[in-house]
Amino acid sequence: MRSLFPLPLLANGDVYDFFMPHYESGCDTGGCMQWSSVRGAGDLFYDGTVPKDAGANCAMPARTAGAHECDCGEKDKMTFINDSYAGPWCYCSDGSQAYCSPL
Repeated sequence: MRSLFPLPLLANGDVYDFFMPHYESGCDTGGCMQWSSVRGAGDLFYDGTVPKDAGANCAMPARTAGAHECDCGEKDKMTFINDSYAGPWCYCSDGSQAYCSPL
């Protein structure tokens, strides 16, 4: 006998690191730093290390994506930049962080 209700399929909700080489940084000077030169940057990425091809690209690192999600209205997009809240971002050559925009 067949069931009228199929078994639900399990879905994997992993988020992966996403690099956007055709975006430019919003850094005031010097552009983006190499991710591999940023202390602790590995903690932001999917497998806990900076991917070899990360370079100085704008990115949306997986490990912190959506880390502070809530139904609490508009968040401060700079406070939660590591969440990629307002899109791809990078560390600037002066150590600050900035969102990126399409070229």
